[in-house]
Amino acid sequence: MQDRARRQSLFHVFNDRKMTYILLLGFSSGMPLYLTSQTLGTWLSVEGIDLATIGYFSLVGIPYSFKFLWSPAIDRFSPPFLGRRRSWMAVTQVLLMAALILMAFSRPDRTIFPIAVAAVAVAFFSATQDIVIDAYRADVLAPNEMGAGAAVSTLGYRIAMWVTLSVAIFLAEYVGWRSVYLLMAACMLPGLFASIRSPEPVNPGTPPKSFKEAIFKPFGEFYTRVGPRGALLALAPLHRALQTGRQRCHQHDGALPAGIGVFPDRHRCGPRHDGPDRDDAGRLCPAAH
Repeated sequence: MQDRARRQSLFHVFNDRKMTYILLLGFSSGMPLYLTSQTLGTWLSVEGIDLATIGYFSLVGIPYSFKFLWSPAIDRFSPPFLGRRRSWMAVTQVLLMAALILMAFSRPDRTIFPIAVAAVAVAFFSATQDIVIDAYRADVLAPNEMGAGAAVSTLGYRIAMWVTLSVAIFLAEYVGWRSVYLLMAACMLPGLFASIRSPEPVNPGTPPKSFKEAIFKPFGEFYTRVGPRGALLALAPLHRALQTGRQRCHQHDGALPAGIGVFPDRHRCGPRHDGPDRDDAGRLCPAAH
């Protein structure tokens, strides 16, 4: 009886329409990541951009690491439509589509600056979207739905990563990079639909009355829940990231390694003893054509 009741409970959770919207929002959250990293790096390499310049594009992802700096402002204010969280989701998704369209019409073979600015804008709006989607999921889901919601959101995120890397690079061979990025911009529409149609939380909470409350209240609540030991454990990933960064700087003598975080080494070109210069996948290097 207990197993049957548990199965019915799980079916009820996953059968809720909210989970469909959470899946679409997870998909929307995962769309921009590769479009400003691996996929973009592949596009730039095809256009003949040198590896040192492509390597610097790894800095585009910095907004993901520092989104906590403007998250209090997102929590403090909200546009006057669709509710506290859904309004920000819709705004960021529209801005993401606009920035992806700008990337699509960029010409990196002529000048690299416009696509670099558009990529930074995509990363910033994507990081902001992540803030509000996570907040919305926490507001709209009941405690017994949190695990299922996280799983469904992750599934949507992974599907988006597959679409923006494997599918995008495959299609670029046939329709070109401009059409691919325009298609990826259109793929943000399901997330925008979910932002508009998803239900408003039963208890959306009240916005902080000041920036001081927006900044310090969450830390106080977190410390109250986990205690000093949990707070120290939460700092462990930050310490490890800083340590890894120092090791990379020493390893590369302070220089940014070409291609880091952009695309695998198999795309790099180099001399070969058995014929013209080719990359590790066997394709002719641009200089060899």
